[in-house]
Amino acid sequence: MRFALLFLFCAASLALPALILIPLFFIGPPPYAWSSAPQAIDTAFEDGSRAVVVVLADPEEADREAARRRQEASARAVRTTKSLYDFSYRIDEPARVHGRIIAVDSAVVEASAPSEEALARCLERIPAFLDQSGQNPGMRLFRNHLLVVVIGLLVYSLALAPLWARIGSRVATLRPEPGAPAVPPAEIEARLLSFADEGSPFRVFREGVEIVAEWRHADSTLAGLMRQAHVRLLHRVRMRVDPEGKIVRALDHAAAARWQVEAGVARVRVAWRWTMFRGISFASARSARCAGLAIRDGRVVLEQAGSYSFDLGELKGPLIAVTLESGYSWKPVVSFWRWFGG
Repeated sequence: MRFALLFLFCAASLALPALILIPLFFIGPPPYAWSSAPQAIDTAFEDGSRAVVVVLADPEEADREAARRRQEASARAVRTTKSLYDFSYRIDEPARVHGRIIAVDSAVVEASAPSEEALARCLERIPAFLDQSGQNPGMRLFRNHLLVVVIGLLVYSLALAPLWARIGSRVATLRPEPGAPAVPPAEIEARLLSFADEGSPFRVFREGVEIVAEWRHADSTLAGLMRQAHVRLLHRVRMRVDPEGKIVRALDHAAAARWQVEAGVARVRVAWRWTMFRGISFASARSARCAGLAIRDGRVVLEQAGSYSFDLGELKGPLIAVTLESGYSWKPVVSFWRWFGG
């Protein structure tokens, strides 16, 4: 339930700017309209601009015709801009041309000119055509204040990031049973470090003020199998004990690299993929099998050379259990900065 509420909050906060900005396009008059029935024209003006109006049977046909013209223009354009109501493009060769394609009711308008100013004059010369985009709040905002909108969205996202991090950390926090006595800090650190024996699937060690649990991927058997599979994995859980709040803060680090070398007659191809993660990881698992060709009794057979698997639950489960049994809360964080990660 807590994770569902977190998902709903994140989705709502992401959708909020769209819920505010999109209605602006529907306030006031439509950006483009006809004062009377449109007439089909194909007119060239003395300044080098050209206006084309194609009248069709219904708005659906007009949309299809506008899409066809947009596709043709995009094939030659060096820059295109598509909004809710129009499509603008610029062609540089053989001569610079600025154009706009607009579907209005059952007609399609395409205007082109050597400059933006000439394009605006061209649209004004089309009989019965009304360019009301300057009166539409949404169009005016994005045309005249696009940089302000982008900066505003960026600031909004940066302001939300600490809130998302703290709420996510709070939702994922696991607490001990009510009334469970908390052991001294040195005792819980010793309990966490007790997993450093050879029999566990991970190793635990101290690194400065932190206690680090790392999947034992460096073992000789695992390392050999992963080299055969061209895989390198790293998953660490960095922990800091907070004696005052009786909390163990945990930060996940994960990285994976996979490479492949293919040799051909005339070339060698190397493929490489690398991913990294830092923050709160709720679950993670991966496995792989390594196989190769071998000769057995004079026959070539496919044999499994080995396999490896990783389950984040095997790494974090015992650490969480010891933390809760010691009377401390387990708090996943995206950063050890208290103001950001909680």
